[in-house]
Amino acid sequence: MDMYTRRKCPECRLRKCRAVGMLEECLLTEIQCKSKRRSRKVKTIQEDDETKESVTSPIPPPPKPAVKSPPEPDETDLLIELVGKSFSDYRNNPEIVKRWECFYELSTKTPPNLCEIATIHVQVLVEFTKKLPGFMRLDSHDQIALLKGCVVQAMLLRNSCGYNKVNRFLDLKRVVRDSGIKEDHIRTLTDFFDNVAKLQMDETEYGLLIAIIVFDSDHTDLENRLTIDKYRDRYLSALSRYSEAREPRRPQIFAKILSLLTEMRTLYHTHAKMVLDWKQREQLTPLLCEIWDMR
Repeated sequence: MDMYTRRKCPECRLRKCRAVGMLEECLLTEIQCKSKRRSRKVKTIQEDDETKESVTSPIPPPPKPAVKSPPEPDETDLLIELVGKSFSDYRNNPEIVKRWECFYELSTKTPPNLCEIATIHVQVLVEFTKKLPGFMRLDSHDQIALLKGCVVQAMLLRNSCGYNKVNRFLDLKRVVRDSGIKEDHIRTLTDFFDNVAKLQMDETEYGLLIAIIVFDSDHTDLENRLTIDKYRDRYLSALSRYSEAREPRRPQIFAKILSLLTEMRTLYHTHAKMVLDWKQREQLTPLLCEIWDMR
């Protein structure tokens, strides 16, 4: 397949592009392609004019101010934009926000059900992962395995983002009383949320980090680990580019964000105790039993 034969068999060309890892979700639109061709045409015309002037004029004219057109977004830029928009929808889901508000509205009489909140979290997380470029191209077996493997860390990051966006006092005693979770477990989680807040991440960085968590080939019961690793590398590159460009004054910000992955693994013990407590009180929903293998 080369530049002379590529138009003879478009299907072969498309199949080869997919084989080397092209993300169809990040292709330029027709409007962007026309804009790119137009800018190239203008540049060629300008170069021709300059060449003619240099030949016919004994004295070179003063240089014309260069008109710089904004650079065309590449595949990584489109990936970053898509993930940021998808996470914004995930974080601001009204069903989750409405139930968490109960912990801040002191006048609320009916205590919120944390298992119900967790169930909605899982449902919204599924919708978020479907929007991640590459996820829907995996077979259903790997999709389910990735969801089961990422749900705890994804929920921790989503909750930390929501917790840090709310500048109000969280009544821990009320949370303990209404949810049945031990106070030391809640304090462990809020300490983690405070550590995340120190990094001053925005929604795009949260979304890219969750995508890195989703495409983790270390999750159990996976079949296409090499493909998953390729997608993960793209999200790692995207997070590195975006974080270092967004705020150059944050030294080693990319490494600090990735260090959250290690910190979240230490919270699995706390999470396991919470889930076991919910199971003993028969509060787990069928979806949570399925996702956490508590059948």
